Amino acid sequence: MTINATYGGFSVTAQLTVTAPVLQSLVVTAAANSLHVGQSQTYVATAYYDDGTSAAVTGSATWTTSDANIAVVSTSGGAGRGGPGAVVGGSTVTALAVGSVSINASYTENGVTKAGSAR
Repeated sequence: MTINATYGGFSVTAQLTVTAPVLQSLVVTAAANSLHVGQSQTYVATAYYDDGTSAAVTGSATWTTSDANIAVVSTSGGAGRGGPGAVVGGSTVTALAVGSVSINASYTENGVTKAGSAR
């Protein structure tokens, strides 16, 4: 963008470049870090940018679990069982069995991908 100013017969021109904030990190959170078998809870993905801002990107993130035998991520379209069964926009985790599992999310914006996880 070019900005021109004129005053008293003098003119100046300045160039201004406007850029989008750059994605720096992705943080995954939930209300609790423990569930009983059969219980579900929602996880939230928050993107943090280089200009100090943040945005909820839960519905745009891709969600997986580290062990689909212990917990699955679901959305209104069905359940994803980790790996190839990743769920875009899903963030409801349901515990299926006793054990420990990581809930993983990844998010891409303007060619930059970040990942986060919660246990």
